[in-house]
Amino acid sequence: MRAATRAALVVAVAGVAAGANLPAHAHRAAEFQLERVASGLQNPVYVAQPPGDPRLFVVERAGRIRIVRNGVVGKKPFADLHELVGSNGEQGLYSVAFHPNFARNGRLFVDYASVDGADVVWELHAARGASTVDGVPRLILSIPHPRATHNGGQLQFGRDGYLYISTGDGGGVGDPDGNAQRRSSLLGKILRININRRSADEGYSIPYDNPFTGAAPWRPEVLALGLRNPWRFSFDRLTGDLWLGDVGQDRFEEVDHVERSEIQGANFGWSRLEGTEPFAARSLRGGHYVRPVGTYPHSLGCSVIGGYVYRGPRIAGLNGQYVFGDFCSARIWTISANGGPIKEVGSGIGSGASEITSFGEGDDGTLYVTSARGGVYRFDPAAD
Repeated sequence: MRAATRAALVVAVAGVAAGANLPAHAHRAAEFQLERVASGLQNPVYVAQPPGDPRLFVVERAGRIRIVRNGVVGKKPFADLHELVGSNGEQGLYSVAFHPNFARNGRLFVDYASVDGADVVWELHAARGASTVDGVPRLILSIPHPRATHNGGQLQFGRDGYLYISTGDGGGVGDPDGNAQRRSSLLGKILRININRRSADEGYSIPYDNPFTGAAPWRPEVLALGLRNPWRFSFDRLTGDLWLGDVGQDRFEEVDHVERSEIQGANFGWSRLEGTEPFAARSLRGGHYVRPVGTYPHSLGCSVIGGYVYRGPRIAGLNGQYVFGDFCSARIWTISANGGPIKEVGSGIGSGASEITSFGEGDDGTLYVTSARGGVYRFDPAAD
């Protein structure tokens, strides 16, 4: 992010142009309102709900995960990792992902910056219905990170049962180390690993169909590349398509969409391209180029917050729309999952949900949004 305010609130800055550029005045009346479901949290940056569990789990940047039940925030953290979590620049605890069989096996995974600056993924455990984690954490992956910016940090399970991980390019202006296109680097990528089977050397194994397996110098964990800071990505729960918001450089913010069958080997173009515009004299180093589906300039915001394709039960008018926003302007936009123009549907919607840090999806598809100011909000039908 630019300057200390953005750095302190985790999300990074600047964009990537191309695709269907956002019309400056594209706007329609919101079909929803944001209902506050929790407050008093310390810089929440993510919210998740395990399958079959009525509770919400909110990630606080400083290193804690808190349970929200019926609007009440638990006094004791569900997990407290603050002594392990780095706090420089954009560092922090980034996200949590619950195993698809969490109700049976109690496995969950966190992504954070360690105190020595590495981006790490740990496995934790919690008994069914427990209010705190238990046991000894297990290290899954540690990636050295040269700077305290552009960390990515999203974890998601795909419908294939594998764990997907987003990583930033390592920080600096214009990807100075060339990591986003570097074949031997795990930075600036989407990674995919199998956490249900360990190899002899790692706490995970490589899915057999990862696109660069056995193609040295490629790291076999790499699924997609060419990203600057994919702070948030998600899968459409109906189609399995990948959607992500890639925080950009100086001019534009970028939204990308890849159909499920095209995810493997997708190359999103950074830093050869800023969107579809030339940025640096570098080559695309592999995979197939994916053009952004939308961009917007910094006159409308400064840091894209990727969201979800809405498949929830509450708001029929949003069904099939990808909902995303911006940290600085608190604008919220939609794009149809079938293509079409980007439409602005509100700016905070009068809810106080400014400084948007993340969106989250409930077990039934209900959509949530977190604000750095301490609140979690639910998307509800607009009042009559």
